[in-house]
Amino acid sequence: MQFKIYIYSKTQLSNLFLQRISYRFLLVSTLIIRIPSIFSPTLKSNRTLEIARPVMTPFHIANLCAFTCLVILVLLTIWIDWQQQIIPNEISLGLLSCGLAYGAFVPHLPWSALIGGVAAGAGSLGILAAIFRLCRGHDGLGIGDIKLAAAAGAWVGWEGLAPLLVLASSMALLTAMSKRIYSGQEITLSTRLPFGPFIGTALIIVWSVQTSGIVFSPGLL
Repeated sequence: MQFKIYIYSKTQLSNLFLQRISYRFLLVSTLIIRIPSIFSPTLKSNRTLEIARPVMTPFHIANLCAFTCLVILVLLTIWIDWQQQIIPNEISLGLLSCGLAYGAFVPHLPWSALIGGVAAGAGSLGILAAIFRLCRGHDGLGIGDIKLAAAAGAWVGWEGLAPLLVLASSMALLTAMSKRIYSGQEITLSTRLPFGPFIGTALIIVWSVQTSGIVFSPGLL
């Protein structure tokens, strides 16, 4: 068996290499190398890509802890109130304490707004409950709903309480209409529908909107 030895110059080797490589492969390779350098300002000249790590500050930790406590307590409220139509005092007190503690650590609202929110929450639903009882002769809102509204005011302040109650009332109305449409159940003023789950859900939404610049800060993305 005979072997032939070929000697190529550098130019010939380059031409031979380019002939055997697909242009598609060259295009993909070029894009893989160039795209990170276009979109990543942290790509250095030696092709070392540095990925920025999220910076967790005490404010971020406080926001995450507050949001976790809020969701847990609201889920307990939804479960218990929907099953037994009662809101334990421990849940309302826990929401009130966590809301005031968060307001003390992360001053997203002045203390006057938080205290005003507690008073406005209890006062507004208390007045509505008294008017309903006076007109209908029976309770339309329980004392647990009034306490829960007061606790919600500690999170959103008096400014966020009106959107919260409007949103909660709208969700309750849509739920009642859905029950009437899909189950055929007639909804009257005497029909009992727990209001606590809607207050809790609206609380999470309004509070998240109020603190969106803190809870979903760029440092966590």
